[in-house]
Amino acid sequence: MIVAVKNPGEEITYKVVPEITLKLLQELVGGYIETIATTQLAKNKIVMIVNEEGKLKWLKSNFWVRGDLIVGPAVFVGRKCGEFVSLSEDQVKHLNQQFVENFKIYREGWLEVR
Repeated sequence: MIVAVKNPGEEITYKVVPEITLKLLQELVGGYIETIATTQLAKNKIVMIVNEEGKLKWLKSNFWVRGDLIVGPAVFVGRKCGEFVSLSEDQVKHLNQQFVENFKIYREGWLEVR
């Protein structure tokens, strides 16, 4: 299974994991998880997962989405029938377009914080 991780100040990376569990997601974001949905992510069946208490813990700024600052690590996984699943090849391409190839403001308001 493939998950994507975008840490503050770093490029997005992809990790191969045996399964996507709550424990794994909590380890990747460093605490309790919160899912964030955007129209663009939902359209591509991708879920963004962040640390629920990231702002309270003053985690490092990562990027902006829809006028909201994402702090700390952000994890991206696929979604199928309400379950977290591996990212598909098309989903990886979408994330690369968002974060690697041409990081810019989209209608959703994606903007990296540097």
